[in-house]
Amino acid sequence: MSVPGGTNLLSRIEAAHRQTRAHLERIERQISARAERMTTTAKAKARRHPGREPRWTRSDEAMFRACID
Repeated sequence: MSVPGGTNLLSRIEAAHRQTRAHLERIERQISARAERMTTTAKAKARRHPGREPRWTRSDEAMFRACID
């Protein structure tokens, strides 16, 4: 037994799923970028010689993860 318009409904559901996934991926990228900016700004203020140290330290990574969470 088939449902009239079932393939049309399925294709609409799949399109909505793709669109939702794309939105979620964009939001995740935005969160990650903001967390990185927050981490970099906070750590740059705390460093005495920012040009002589590596750009991304373990504490930077920990702060970045905390900002994402």
